[in-house]
Amino acid sequence: MIITVTLNPALDKTLVLSELQLGKVNRVKAIRRDAGGRGLSVSKTVNALGGESVALCIIGGATGTYIRTQLDSLGIEHDMVEIGSETRTNLMIVDNLNKTHTEILEPGAPIHQMALDEILFALRSRARAGDIIVLAGTLPEGCKPDVYNDIIRFAKSIDALTYLDSDSETLALALSEKPDLIKPNKSEMAALCNCDPEDDIAILQEAKKLVKNGVGSVLLSLGPYGAIYVSDSFCLRAQGLKVPVIGRSGAGDAMMAAMALGEERGMSPKDRLKLAIAAASAKITMAGTQPPEAETVEEFLKEVVVTDMLN
Repeated sequence: MIITVTLNPALDKTLVLSELQLGKVNRVKAIRRDAGGRGLSVSKTVNALGGESVALCIIGGATGTYIRTQLDSLGIEHDMVEIGSETRTNLMIVDNLNKTHTEILEPGAPIHQMALDEILFALRSRARAGDIIVLAGTLPEGCKPDVYNDIIRFAKSIDALTYLDSDSETLALALSEKPDLIKPNKSEMAALCNCDPEDDIAILQEAKKLVKNGVGSVLLSLGPYGAIYVSDSFCLRAQGLKVPVIGRSGAGDAMMAAMALGEERGMSPKDRLKLAIAAASAKITMAGTQPPEAETVEEFLKEVVVTDMLN
């Protein structure tokens, strides 16, 4: 089973404009609302690709109710802890003329330890040996910065896997617990290892160093240029695909979902990486943070090229 943990979910509201004009009145051409937060986006992609997951998250207010309703409509199983504060809303502005995507992200309401304890209890109740626990997204205010460390230690105690995708600070703290997979982009990797984000050789060497120090594997996201997947037994490079960009948000979550699903299905590392690139490419052809379509993923899968690099 794939279990996603989203401690700071959001309602993703996407506004499409003919042109974004700063300081002026702007008329919206189209609007959509999606249940968001990295973990929930992973669950939505797993579901879209024919897999199953359980989404654990903390919600509140009318926004939280909307998120619950959307997950129910998609048939995604979930355990949700309700709090009194309203779940945050993230705003994505698409400028059709200039081909820009602007994101305005709220920090999220503070949470109390009681809510965190409830979500951890739900995780302990559901997780079993062999499960894949995806820890994704930023942490809300009031949440201790090493909360992912606790979850990774628990997962190891029951022989479950942990896949981690978070900001550099939280990721840095969690490395000591040696998660099974991390998914930084180049900027996050550079911040994590204090190296030049434009120095590809140094960044790759740092990824290999993390693996040598106990991290199971590193999926280094290169945006439109694809990704590099590193473990102690392989180093794989996937080229990016040239596809029409409709919505950039959620591509990394689609990658993470594909990696978890590929692991669960027993796919080879190369095939997992191919699926990850196909899913991310299909995601950016979709508006908002809706998941990629399975048919598009299958179509793109035929085009992904993965090569072995010297390890």
